[in-house]
Amino acid sequence: TVNALNENVNEDNAPPHIVVGIVKLLNNMTKGTCFVVENDVELIPGETLVWSHDNVYDATKDSEEGGIILLTNYQLIFLSSDSVHCDYYIPLSNILQFTKVGQATEKYRLDIYTKDMRIIKLSFLKYQGSRKELAKKLKAYNSEIPINLFCFSFQSPYPQEANAWNFFKLEEEYARFGLPDQFWKFTSENKYYQLCKSYPSLLVIPADFDESKLAAVANF
Repeated sequence: TVNALNENVNEDNAPPHIVVGIVKLLNNMTKGTCFVVENDVELIPGETLVWSHDNVYDATKDSEEGGIILLTNYQLIFLSSDSVHCDYYIPLSNILQFTKVGQATEKYRLDIYTKDMRIIKLSFLKYQGSRKELAKKLKAYNSEIPINLFCFSFQSPYPQEANAWNFFKLEEEYARFGLPDQFWKFTSENKYYQLCKSYPSLLVIPADFDESKLAAVANF
């Protein structure tokens, strides 16, 4: 896979800063890392680069601008070679559909419709097969099958031996709301979830409320 991706990076055609970023990304992938890459691409834990191609053009606006396409198992990225134009970061789960558009010019187009009402138009040079390849991979990775969704391959940055229960502390969450205070107090009457199984073990009740009445309230 890495060799195939390297072949797609053409230093003669792609902008230098992008080439450096991609090459560094590929080198990092071989070492098992995938984070910040020359300020061009930042992959989150569990995200891996699947496919890349240069000589791609953003045809969304009136004037086309060249750039490079990166496809990961989480998102589709277009990096423009012109800082005036926008880069696109489209989560695969946000893609509603895509359509191949044939033209009588030297380019083919792929129109991508997103669930947030955007239409991204990408142009590809003819006879390179890049549009066909991207459409094929988008179809494979933009799956409706739950097990194929990115959330199932997401890798937690926390150590496997860590106790996940310690990452959430109810008292700290209450403190964010300024509790307890003069009007509200804590009670541990639901410590073992005997009052209500769907309520937290530590409850907040009015400061002047008689805790002995909680059981009656819970039965109401």
